[in-house]
Amino acid sequence: MLKFCYQSQEVYTFENYDNLMNSLSLDDFQSGKFDSPNNMITFNINHSRCIRLSDLLFYIQIDFVRIQFGQLLHLILSILKKVELIESQGLEHEYLDINRIWLYFKEESQYPGLIYQILHYSIHFTGYSCPLKYVFGVKQKASIQIQEIICQIINSCSNRIKQQKNKDKNKQICEEILEQIYALCKTNSSIPVIILYLENTICFYKEDKYIENKLVQLLNLDDTDIEPERQKVIGEVNNIIKQIIEIGNTYGQVCVELLLQDAITKITQNLSNFSFNRQSYETYAQNKFKQLQDQEQDLQILVEQQTKNLIIYFIQQYEKDFKFEIDEEEIIQLQQYIVKSILQSPQVRHYYNTYQYQKDSQINNYIFSAIGKIQQQIIKDGVESIFMYKILLLINDLI
Repeated sequence: MLKFCYQSQEVYTFENYDNLMNSLSLDDFQSGKFDSPNNMITFNINHSRCIRLSDLLFYIQIDFVRIQFGQLLHLILSILKKVELIESQGLEHEYLDINRIWLYFKEESQYPGLIYQILHYSIHFTGYSCPLKYVFGVKQKASIQIQEIICQIINSCSNRIKQQKNKDKNKQICEEILEQIYALCKTNSSIPVIILYLENTICFYKEDKYIENKLVQLLNLDDTDIEPERQKVIGEVNNIIKQIIEIGNTYGQVCVELLLQDAITKITQNLSNFSFNRQSYETYAQNKFKQLQDQEQDLQILVEQQTKNLIIYFIQQYEKDFKFEIDEEEIIQLQQYIVKSILQSPQVRHYYNTYQYQKDSQINNYIFSAIGKIQQQIIKDGVESIFMYKILLLINDLI
């Protein structure tokens, strides 16, 4: 079993408190902290008990984690049934993607691994009413978006499914099954139709001995080779993961995950003879953190420039009716307050939920676009407060 023992936070905005509470009643798998004035919820994520779907797909794609064909079908089926469940309860997830789907393991001793193992988990969604960065607020029903996600799952995993027995025949069968699922999704077939196809396929290829042992994720098509050479390095891999997390924790969760991605990729490329130099990773972590800081500084400069321009614009609008003098110091103080408020807002913070976003070279443009909706109102309110304060001072002087 692999051990990813670290904590992280996920921050999301929400549009409607009642809708959020309804989603948590169906999907509460980690503790959440509410900030009602800012329409924000923060989840504390324990990664030793759960894994983000995007991370799982990455590990499978690079051949770090092994998954059997039956497990892949079970994963797709479980996610589809989750969508069917929430929509049957009148709940919509309009901003679903692979970073907002989580597998929560029912036992602490379970986690995807270097070798095959049966996993018992539940599926959970986060970010029910928080717009995605790539679509700039475009809403999409989960029952539609999930079909694109299933295609992503198939594209990530199909080349990593292995067969040892009846290799050519079973490989062809697996490919045909995945092609059919892919086609059903691409033609916008209904969720019940795709679920029925999956259930019938699993039932047809499931062996009696697996049913007796309750190994419902295994099919008679599956490879069951444990691969001793992979099994014997699990302890050493876990030790490296532990050290990477210790190094990254100094610099925050995004840095932890970026370091893990880099280390795990290198380990997988040379699993039988890899080496780990802690000092080099500490240096790498410092450099990566510096890059993240520079990126944040670039964003701050963009926000500062835009904020000052808007402050001056709104002051000019107010000066048409009120003849007060606003000096440079007042403008700078207001600018600093507004920039700090914007950069700490949930509209910005949710872009730091996962390292997946920070890998995108356009991340600052996405964030800058997202904050445009709140920036103008914050600035307008701030300028109005200055003029109201000056009016009150004038009234007080007249009295």
